Amino acid sequence: MASHEGTTLKQNIPRQEQDLPGLQKEMAPEPFDTSLETGHGPTEYKGSGRLRGKAALITGGDSGIGRAVAILFAREGADVSIVHLPEEQKDADDTIRAIQAEGREGRSIPFDLERFKEVDQVVKQHVERFGRIDILVNNAAKQTLEEDFVKIDLDTVESVFKTNILQMFAITKFSVPYMKKGSSIINTTSVTTYQGSPAMVDYTATKGAIGL
Repeated sequence: MASHEGTTLKQNIPRQEQDLPGLQKEMAPEPFDTSLETGHGPTEYKGSGRLRGKAALITGGDSGIGRAVAILFAREGADVSIVHLPEEQKDADDTIRAIQAEGREGRSIPFDLERFKEVDQVVKQHVERFGRIDILVNNAAKQTLEEDFVKIDLDTVESVFKTNILQMFAITKFSVPYMKKGSSIINTTSVTTYQGSPAMVDYTATKGAIGL
């Protein structure tokens, strides 16, 4: 894992667009996964074994926040399963390699979480490998942009709610039986919960449901 110690995050990055779901691998430059912003620029995160012997299940763990969490959990000593869309396999493979580079075991679970009634399959795959769930991170989310509220597609709204809310309830339901006292469930929300976004009303509503 390359270090970005002492470099700056302030770069002139050109506008980039991808079709959904998008790949972190195709971003230029790729985000810093393991650096924390400080007053002196990004500083590489140093683990201290706080999650040694733990097993984590992270949805949306192939890229972005999910990838950073997966790698840093591994740096703290956890084995990690990441859930991602099948078309995000390239990003997922990079994340698994990064987890392994931290000396931990990683598992890639390709699955469309919009099929929320079937997410017990995801939990079973994780438990088959690691035997338990010490940390569940509900990070997966879908967002689309529509500036004109009247033009919002209702099928898209349904898809966003299935992906962002219903699957979160479902995977938590199926995970809890494998979580002992003291385990953690972490749900990722968004700044849109508190500021709103007129172009992402459906996404904002789902994140508000999580954060408020």
